[in-house]
Amino acid sequence: MKNINKFILGLMGICALTLGSCTDDVPSDNLGKSPAVEGEGVFFPKSMKTSYSLTDEDPDATATSGVIKLPIQRTTGDAAVTIELKAEMDAATASVFTVPGTVQFAEGKDTASVKIAYTNAVRGTKYTLKLSFVDGTEYANSAQTIVAEYPPQEVWEVVTEKAVYIDQIFSMFGVSDVMFTDITVEKLKDKNKYRFLSVYDNYYFTGIGLPGVLPDDFELPYIILDGESYSKPAEGEETVAPENALWQIPRTYLGFSLSSTLDFKYAPEFLTFGSLAYNLSSSGKPLTEDDYALGSFNKKKQMFDLGVCFHQLTDVSFQPVEGFQLWLDKSKMEVVYDRDYAPWTLVEDARGTYVSGLLKDEFIVDMEQGTSAEGEDPIFHLVSVYEEGTNITFFYNKKTNTVRVPKKQKTGLSSYGNDVYMDAKKASYDSETKIYTFEVEFYLIDNETGKKSAILATTTEKFRAGYTGIAMDDLQTGKSITDYRGNWVAPFLNPKDGSTAQALVTVRPVEGENAVAIKGLSALEPAEYDDTVFADYDPQSGLLMLGAQDVTGAQGYDMILSMYDVNNPGSFELESYLIGGLTVDGILAFVNAPNNEIPINSVRYLALSDGAPIGWWNSYVPYAMEWSAYTSGKSTALMMSSKPALSPIGKATPKVAKDLRMTPIPVEAVKVERKLFHPTVVSNFY
Repeated sequence: MKNINKFILGLMGICALTLGSCTDDVPSDNLGKSPAVEGEGVFFPKSMKTSYSLTDEDPDATATSGVIKLPIQRTTGDAAVTIELKAEMDAATASVFTVPGTVQFAEGKDTASVKIAYTNAVRGTKYTLKLSFVDGTEYANSAQTIVAEYPPQEVWEVVTEKAVYIDQIFSMFGVSDVMFTDITVEKLKDKNKYRFLSVYDNYYFTGIGLPGVLPDDFELPYIILDGESYSKPAEGEETVAPENALWQIPRTYLGFSLSSTLDFKYAPEFLTFGSLAYNLSSSGKPLTEDDYALGSFNKKKQMFDLGVCFHQLTDVSFQPVEGFQLWLDKSKMEVVYDRDYAPWTLVEDARGTYVSGLLKDEFIVDMEQGTSAEGEDPIFHLVSVYEEGTNITFFYNKKTNTVRVPKKQKTGLSSYGNDVYMDAKKASYDSETKIYTFEVEFYLIDNETGKKSAILATTTEKFRAGYTGIAMDDLQTGKSITDYRGNWVAPFLNPKDGSTAQALVTVRPVEGENAVAIKGLSALEPAEYDDTVFADYDPQSGLLMLGAQDVTGAQGYDMILSMYDVNNPGSFELESYLIGGLTVDGILAFVNAPNNEIPINSVRYLALSDGAPIGWWNSYVPYAMEWSAYTSGKSTALMMSSKPALSPIGKATPKVAKDLRMTPIPVEAVKVERKLFHPTVVSNFY
């Protein structure tokens, strides 16, 4: 389970929230203007409860007495006035309820209340009162029907003992999607009310790094889902089906208080949790489901979505939190890999390079291992691949060397505001190179049917585990120019078809100059083309610098050595350059210079006609620019049969914004900046 982190202020972009009160805005017509009203224009606020459950101090009492207090408002007038109130009710209701014939507004006040007394209300009986003001307004509820009931003694029936609760109460502190299983859920007989015991106990607290503050004798409260109080039956109906009800969580005192600085205390009388709607107010106006969603019930999934709730912090008030779920049937749950296979632990030495054919880029990502079920293949995910916080999941069976990628995974990318999903049509792992290869289809889905609606691109995505490439800091300084002399085995790549091979590259110091001559970078037959280029040697640092330059022409064409990006085959770059040097392992590597405005990772020979580029001269390019020393007698697959031939330069891929603006024609997108931090590790995967 994740540890809790200090709260970052700035989450609340809404008005200050306070405990709910009973005032409404002045009603307006459909043009948003306050209407002219004859008289006072008295009305019931739209946020007022219309269903009341009567109670008694004696839980065994068969009848009860008390007072219902209804809020009222007026549209106009400042004088103290008395307003006539009419009530319609049957004889049984009239024998129990006493409704005043008038109500008073004090001078200067636009709010008042109606006190309705009841005497000897009988258990299990519903009482209906139709109230109306003579001096009302057509733009608000000047007439209202009130239903009151002294309910039968509560009988809670167990619905399931295997429910699953998904908690988000500490999500603002980095602890989210916490799953609790084997939850007992009860339903109030004949009512749309459910309840379950609070999961917020010392075991949970200590598991996320908080102290266990609840006393041993503390009785955990029930969390109640109330589908009665704010649900109105359709016309002609007496009850509301659960899937049509609005589910509210009343104010709940969980027994603790927490501040943004993690000051965590036992506080049995501190209001911790509940729905925002009908519990709180903003700017003096009670919040309703129009402001913050109440809960809902999905009959097909047998799942409650608790809507927008609050977690009150002691120093920054009420914080909106959502994403809470209560699943009555675990078998109907949708798999959420990051949640359902937690905890996830960093695979040591697996941080590697992700090469994206979609983004035409490569970047470093981490790999984490999840907690698989017994008998299930080990599960892994690549962390924040295309977008921060969105991971790509796969199963890998080391024994059979098979890779399985779950379908319909979100990528974190979007196209015209629509989420982009991915399926891997093929997936494999090469244990020698430690490269995972995924043939990925990127697509959109129809929000109504949930089915694939448009294929955007099919590309090859690769992850080389344990390899993050050679960086500038890996190059040794202080080397002499003669240290670079020798024959080197260089890897080559065909950007068009992705094929690879090796060839020899020779490096020789240029006599009398601070430079070295390099041959073999074109992978062409020396008899066909002299591809010699020169790299400057810096005596102070002992490093090499290889930049764009004129080279030997051929077949009537002028030639230049262009800097090149294998992830963007249509590009050529004349201003950037590569820095070369030796690593402690004796690898001669060339890396992108830190001050390049456009990053590069290779070189390529470019043919010119009348000074204008007309095509590439070589099919294979050196990549990665990391060469090992050639050992005499060692077999090397050379490509000296490769022939020079012009090939189109192609179109450089522009970098675009986060929304890919993808169409059924494949497009490319820019990489998103990532932040990687994973404090836990497990043993080596390999």
